[in-house]
Amino acid sequence: MKISNVKTNIIKCCSFYLNNSSGALLSCRWYIDKNIQNQNNSRIYFIVVDDIIKKIGGSGCKGGIKSTLSFYNSANQGKPSISRFGIQKLIIESLEKNKIVDVYLMFIDSVEINIQGLNEIKKCKVNISFKEMESLCIDDYVKIERCYPEWNYQESGNPWPKVIQESYIKHRKGV
Repeated sequence: MKISNVKTNIIKCCSFYLNNSSGALLSCRWYIDKNIQNQNNSRIYFIVVDDIIKKIGGSGCKGGIKSTLSFYNSANQGKPSISRFGIQKLIIESLEKNKIVDVYLMFIDSVEINIQGLNEIKKCKVNISFKEMESLCIDDYVKIERCYPEWNYQESGNPWPKVIQESYIKHRKGV
């Protein structure tokens, strides 16, 4: 499915590029200002290769989309999950084939509700979970394409490619 066919309000937030001068291997070229990069709203993100949606993900982590994507940038360091490690490998592979890898973003607005404490009720703005919106985006994709996005291995129940599994095992062993 092409990102250009998405009918809801999305913004192109960045493009990945190879950064061999840093230990992280990947960096982002940002198209949005720092306030939006660091905005703490729950968010849905789309990793797109040459206009084709490859991965639909969601996050509510602090630090905004910048923090969310930093996990992919540095997945070759430390002890990442196979998901972060594998997606980084797929992004790198795409970039090495001179493909364009962009990230698009959809925010979930905060809502104002009454929260009860021990002695008072206070009106607060809170972020809602991204999970329902992420599920809806993935379900819509599946209805249209009759399959999951190619890089949504966990949701599709497909195993990671053998080369990624082997590379991940070596990374975890420190080889």
